Order: sequence, then structure tokens, then C-alpha cells
Amino acid sequence: MSMFDKISNIETAVAPQLPDINFKEQSRQYIESLRTDNRINTAICYARSLNRFCNFTTVCEVKNISRQLIQQFFEEIMRTVSPDAAKAYCIDLRALYNHCTRFLNSRPNPFAGLPLRRSLYRMHRNLTVQELRRLAQADNLPPLAAFARDAFCLSFSLCGINICDLYDIKKPTDNILQYNRQKTANRREDRALQYIRINPTAAQFAARFLAAEGVRWLDWWQRSRTERNLLKKINRGLKICAKWLNLPPTLSTYYARHTFASIARNELNLDIFDISQALNHTPPSNTIDFIYIKPDHFKPSRIAEQVNEYCFGSTAAAAAV
Repeated sequence: MSMFDKISNIETAVAPQLPDINFKEQSRQYIESLRTDNRINTAICYARSLNRFCNFTTVCEVKNISRQLIQQFFEEIMRTVSPDAAKAYCIDLRALYNHCTRFLNSRPNPFAGLPLRRSLYRMHRNLTVQELRRLAQADNLPPLAAFARDAFCLSFSLCGINICDLYDIKKPTDNILQYNRQKTANRREDRALQYIRINPTAAQFAARFLAAEGVRWLDWWQRSRTERNLLKKINRGLKICAKWLNLPPTLSTYYARHTFASIARNELNLDIFDISQALNHTPPSNTIDFIYIKPDHFKPSRIAEQVNEYCFGSTAAAAAV
């Protein structure tokens, strides 16, 4: 018997008695509540991990989820996915397990001892400035690839704004866009509110998508019934771009956001807190400086203008015509 098994047996013997809680049923209900709260991506990740776990074992009750079972699950998925992906599955399961047992004063931790810390040296999804210019200037792309390229460059030019936020974004007032980032709006006191001025590069790429009617800025809702379908369409087009232009084969909309941040930091040496604000990440409001200093809502606009100027020039000449 391995040392791990001995420890597991000891913990099982002294573990508190848990009530009958159906882990799979409770987790599915929680996932549906996430969808209701518009935390779609989180719900999709949790559902994927839960389905993988359900395919692995018939265990349903929380009290029967042991450290040994989780270890076996981790080892099994490690055979088919990367280490970081295997960790992601278990991290999602741990979040579901913690939700199911959140009201208990004492509970075992079947995930203890697993190496779930994510590596900082993972694959970086960003283009170089030269690759970005090559993508923006490409001629004679197939229609789907051209559409995806334009959407990608529009996202990049607006601080790497997520496609789902662009899908629903309202028409600007005084050339200023205002939106709440869907991913974190329900988890932040400021509702993840962001303002950004439409710069020349963004204006050129957006001109191909402007909605003629309605309150939305872009006509993407007419091109795809849901933002998720639109995202799939854009990512398919970007894979075509990658083949035509010899870009990274994993090219996706994520690259717009990562590329913007990488260029702002590594090429222009901009402050990392300012870049975080431009990406609409959670502000470090627990520090005294950020409590005292009045927020500058248009700092992201100035950062976007600097990055676009550096990449495309003042006239945004790199935008394909």
C-alpha cells in the first residue's frame, strides 16, 4: 500500500460524517444558476469538467468522493490532456465540491495534495507586431477569414475588448463607448464598467460592421443569433488566416487581448496597473492609493491610442481596404 493510500485511509477513518448530498445534481443546479447570472463561460467550463468526471465514475454522493478517487481521476485525464488542462478539470471540480459543501462546518478535502498550481510558463497567445501588421494588411483573404480578421483587429484596437462585449455594445455617445464586461460584471461592485474612446483604427474596422438601426453599435446580432455562434465563426475564420499568413495555428480571439497587453507592456513599457485597467480587470482597490485617487476612466483610451499608433501609425493605414 502506498503512502498516499495510507494517508487516505486514515483521513477516511477520522473524517466527519457528511449528509447525503448528490454531487452531480447539486453541481448541475449550480451551473444553471451561473448561466442565469450570465456567467456563461464559467458555466461551460464547470459543465465540461463535471461531464468528464461523470464519465469517469458512477459515484454521486459527496461523502463518497475520496482523495483516492480524485487522484485516480487526475491520473486518468493526464493521459489524454496537457498537465495544465488536467489541473483545470480538477480546479473546476473543486469549485463545485466546495459549493456543494459550503454550509458544512467541517468537511474533508479530497483535493488536498494534488499539484493544482497552474504553471506561469504556459503558452502565451500573442502575435508579434510584425505578425499583427501582416494580418491587418492582408489582401484577398477568403470572405470568412476577412470577416474574422476585421473583428480581431477591431477587438485589438479597443484594448482587446471581448467579442461578447462587442456583440451587445450600445451605440457610442460623443464617440465614446460604454459597456459592462460580461465576464465579471456580476462579481464587481463597479459592475466592470468601462469607457473607451473610438480611435481611428477602431473606426476603420468598425465601419464594416456598423448597424443601420437599433441601439447596438455593430450589426453582429444580424450575422449570428448568439454571441457564442459569432465567436465560433470568428475563430474558424482566424484559423484560415493562420494558414494563409503562416501565423500561429492556435490563433483565436484571445490573441487580440493578449497581444494588446504584451505590446503595451513589452514594447511601450506602459505601467502594468494601467494595462490592467485598460483590460478592465478587477482594480486593486484594497490599497490606499487606489482609494484616495480619483479613477481616470479615459486612461484605457489613451493607452489604446498609444498602442494603435505604435502598431499601425497615426492614420491607421494598416487597416485593410
